[in-house]
Amino acid sequence: MSSGVQIIQQTLQNGGVPGTLTAAGTNPSITLPLGTAPGQNPLEAEIMGQSNANADSADPTVGSTRNAVLTVSTYTVNMDIDRLYAQPMSGQPAAFGGPAQQAGVQIIYRIDCYAISSAGGATQAAGRVTGVYNCVATGQSCQRKI
Repeated sequence: MSSGVQIIQQTLQNGGVPGTLTAAGTNPSITLPLGTAPGQNPLEAEIMGQSNANADSADPTVGSTRNAVLTVSTYTVNMDIDRLYAQPMSGQPAAFGGPAQQAGVQIIYRIDCYAISSAGGATQAAGRVTGVYNCVATGQSCQRKI
């Protein structure tokens, strides 16, 4: 989960997925190319709010693009990050017509992770974890909601 939060925060801070997350050998690795066309990874568009309700999935039995893949020992963790919605932060002044950062906006994301184990030479499902996070629009902080 923390790797998914890191991807969200860095993407919000940089206004796009930074090259440090797409370079060869990074862990987690982000599936390229980025984009919203069929066969492309909608990660950046999803995080930035340009592609909501995308049909991608971390489920290994579904033939869609994973947003990111994390390798830990004999486990492969497929990640799907979805932007659910944005809302004003309570107690913050509203800046009508201004950027989200001025209005005190929090963005709600769902991070879905499926782990697959290849221990003993056989590939098998090892578990699934889903979390919902509330992130400040600037990417400075994310808090787990569920």
